Amino acid sequence: MAIYEMCAPLLENTETIAMLLQFDLNISEVTARLLVNRGVSSPAEARAFLNPSLDQLHDPFDLKGMAEAVHRIRQAINKKEKIVIYGDYDADGITSSSVLSLYLSSLGAITEIYIPSRQDEGYGIHLEALRSILENGAGLVITVDCGISAIEEVNEIQPLLDIIITDHHTPGNVLPNAYAVINPKIPGQAYPFKDLAGVGVTAKLVQALGGTEGLQPYLDIVAIGTIADIVPLIGENRVFASLGLKQINENPRPGISALLQVLELTGQPIDSAKVSFIIGPCLNAPGRMTTFHSGYNLLTSKSIEQALPSAIELAEQNRLRRETESLILESALKMIPNQVDLAHQRVIVVAGEGWHPGVIGIVASRIAEQYTRPAIVMSIDGDQAVGSARSIKGFHLYNAISHCSKLLTKFGGHEMAAGLSIKTADIDKFRSKICAYADEVLEDEALIPHYIYDGQLKPEQISANLLKEIEMLAPFGCGNPVPRFLLPSAVVENSRIIGKNANHLKLALSLGQRSWDAVGFGMAECEKDLQQGCRVSLLTSLKRNEWMGISSTQFQIHSMKRVYEGPRDLEELLGCFHSKFFDVFFHYFMYNYNDVLLDDSKTCDSSANDGQCSIETVLISLDEALDCLGSSMIGTAVFVNTFEAAAGLLLELLDRNLLDKFPVHYHQPNPANGLGRSTVILIPDLSVYKDNLYHTVLTPVFEEGFSPAGKKFIKCLNGKRYCFKLNNNMELKNILSSSFTMNRDLLGVIYKWLRKIVPGRNIWTDNRQLLQHCRDSSGTPINGFQLSLALEVFKELGFINMESGNQYIKILCNKNPVSRQLDESRLINYHRRWLAQYGISN
Repeated sequence: MAIYEMCAPLLENTETIAMLLQFDLNISEVTARLLVNRGVSSPAEARAFLNPSLDQLHDPFDLKGMAEAVHRIRQAINKKEKIVIYGDYDADGITSSSVLSLYLSSLGAITEIYIPSRQDEGYGIHLEALRSILENGAGLVITVDCGISAIEEVNEIQPLLDIIITDHHTPGNVLPNAYAVINPKIPGQAYPFKDLAGVGVTAKLVQALGGTEGLQPYLDIVAIGTIADIVPLIGENRVFASLGLKQINENPRPGISALLQVLELTGQPIDSAKVSFIIGPCLNAPGRMTTFHSGYNLLTSKSIEQALPSAIELAEQNRLRRETESLILESALKMIPNQVDLAHQRVIVVAGEGWHPGVIGIVASRIAEQYTRPAIVMSIDGDQAVGSARSIKGFHLYNAISHCSKLLTKFGGHEMAAGLSIKTADIDKFRSKICAYADEVLEDEALIPHYIYDGQLKPEQISANLLKEIEMLAPFGCGNPVPRFLLPSAVVENSRIIGKNANHLKLALSLGQRSWDAVGFGMAECEKDLQQGCRVSLLTSLKRNEWMGISSTQFQIHSMKRVYEGPRDLEELLGCFHSKFFDVFFHYFMYNYNDVLLDDSKTCDSSANDGQCSIETVLISLDEALDCLGSSMIGTAVFVNTFEAAAGLLLELLDRNLLDKFPVHYHQPNPANGLGRSTVILIPDLSVYKDNLYHTVLTPVFEEGFSPAGKKFIKCLNGKRYCFKLNNNMELKNILSSSFTMNRDLLGVIYKWLRKIVPGRNIWTDNRQLLQHCRDSSGTPINGFQLSLALEVFKELGFINMESGNQYIKILCNKNPVSRQLDESRLINYHRRWLAQYGISN
């Protein structure tokens, strides 16, 4: 399961400061603590945080080089020198170029733009480009969002061409010998804010040239670049983002209006999330796929009509980027099991022919996020390959790649991201070397998803007024994340899957005396492990839900865990065990897995090991099994296929306080817990089981060879397998005879009960309610497997019709069914064959 951590305090005396803010600003205790968590230490700072304004901007002349730059730019304008703005092809670079070009043009400057091609030239200043600019008559070059590392290029051209560098990337020990270098990260200057984006540094240059009045008209562009570059939205960045978003919503410039129109966002409130996930990617897409021109043309257009072609082009380029990214991601995910030993290798290195170099970085980010592992995606072109890498917290990517530098032709980057070039023939060696390095430095815990939250939320603190106060903290982003709260124990009143693609989860939660709605986007997978009345711990944020003109407060779920504090919680979990068993059993029957899995003469597909199953089985005690599970957070799975074994094992885990450390799931592990997370899996579904995630599998000894898939189950397991003995004596035949058999008498009892049901009372909310009704009305101690089997047999033979959907099951008995023999049921015959493997007959 994921790891939840409360954010570390940035200040001392947090309790005192929070209390002071609460009473001075007349805000809730929760909001006061949120401000303290964001480094606010006084009422004055809190008022500034909640009310950003231009007078909060620092003096731009505190930046080294600013006075010299302003003097030289004014000189160039007065002398009518051509000024070339040398930018970058990403959203930060495009917005920086646009702001400076628009402002200098308003002063009467003669300006041109030069932005290198990502594919042909790559990032940064290039000597050939500078020579071309010089030959075309430029007298001054101003870089934006680049140049701080161009030592050789600037030194060679500077005697012939004046260069002003504005950049925000970390400088080296030596600076370029330019006319002026402006960068808030240069050590030894009085400027107090270091985290400006490239467009933020450009904004400071405009402020120095024309004051805040000169900067005001361009705040919308500055906001887009600042948010898109994922710099911390605090300090001056918060001022730029907040005021710029206000300008976009109230009076957007023609280019932004055109883009919103094309994206069908006109009239909708534009916040930092829409900039990050919709507008920013549109500006980034052309630089990745073709050229920067459409983004620059859009932002500098003078009318909506002029901007519309560029807006359409941006949207189309972004569509192509998403399509290309999706195809590469799909291809990479298919290749990973063949190229990476996920049970033993902690870095994912995947390579493919002809993948677009402009999007492999995004694909690497997706894989790193999905697998919670460092990911390196390489595009192969003949005997050469280029790669883009993304990391996770706890693994310094640049250091790791440096360790493999002898295998690389070129590399660069930092802790969380890097790029590299390599000979195709060396990719396998590189994979082995970087994985060996990861084995030495990467801890198990780093491979588990971590979630940071601001604090626990008590039921009595939840209100619409609290949501209003939280919304005052916007814009949210890096450095000022959407507040997240821990709900340590909530009762699930009901759950259902929603969404066009049935991939979202909606819950009704009981908290204190109230019920609240909660939505988990992309969390439909979690629904199989929830039952009405179970308790969960959730990491959430408060959101406003607008529907049919009605506004309500609801939770957005980011992560969720089952809570096990006593035997009752285990009863809730295991109450549907036999029904869940039937789900897998029936799945094999319906999709023809049974022909292979019931044939014990067939062996596992072991082409990778010369036809021999690589199973090593060792008999161990329960204590040894639990020690094995507890020794590693990654790579161990416990497979349990009987209710009796599940109940015994889970009680042992509960008594030893291990259930809060290891997740328990039906059928398959939840990827949200981390790839290969050590897990207890109840009734594993082999049709979706990935045997390369675990190096060790534990199973109860008496379950030898037993599963919904038949004895073939054991032959499908690779790696080391341990069989452990539970403390109580259990025999598989006794369990099968009592829980999984079916006979004519039992079928008759169930059918008579169905015939007696009054129309209108033949609808149930779920299998558990249906089962309880059957038990109570028929007086028969039937379990979920037996009832589900009977219903499917009746349906197959034409005795009943069944409908099911979100939160309902409906059964109708046919009034005049045709007489049928039980042997005509394929399902009954399959069930008989399945039991016969274990020496049981109906």
